[in-house]
Amino acid sequence: MGAIVSNLYGNNLVIFRAGDEDNKGTDIIFYIYKKNELFINEEEDEEDISVEEMLRGGIKIMTIKQLERTILQKHRLLTQNIAEKTSGGEDIGYKLFSFLLLIKLAIKTLISYTYSRSLVELSQLVVGFEDEVAYNLAQYFLDELNYKVGFSDNILNKLEDKNQLTNYYKKLNRIFEDEKIKELSKENIDKVYALFKEKAK
Repeated sequence: MGAIVSNLYGNNLVIFRAGDEDNKGTDIIFYIYKKNELFINEEEDEEDISVEEMLRGGIKIMTIKQLERTILQKHRLLTQNIAEKTSGGEDIGYKLFSFLLLIKLAIKTLISYTYSRSLVELSQLVVGFEDEVAYNLAQYFLDELNYKVGFSDNILNKLEDKNQLTNYYKKLNRIFEDEKIKELSKENIDKVYALFKEKAK
């Protein structure tokens, strides 16, 4: 048996823990498209659901392990210059940018992965409600994957507050749009970071 540990977008896009409640290594992103075949009690947290029941009502997208491995590798390559240049201290832009870029990479990976599997409606849903999915995914990373450890209370308050995180995430996205940045390269990420630092002040 397992349980839904995070709702990324309503009951359509969820993270399912397919085993012991403390074993985060079994977490899987599921797209639930047959709600009538999957009973979910919205008022009860972590209700026991079997893997078979999840597969009857939805599609396994990817494991969290796959997603995290993919985005961490990209993140390290893209932010190497930024990591080496920081002067430290309570630099809000620097600390927020690292985490928000990680979530941005996760969203882009999720969109491309679902689209490549011809799950067009799901990829459209993630694109259309990106801010919502990004916030919920960020909370999962902070709470379940323990990403909150490296942040001061000041930064953590901004990341855990829905309005603040969404506002900063929109600022990040707006920079990508305004600068017409499509390719994720070190040079482009350096440029985005410099602009984001100014907007995050």
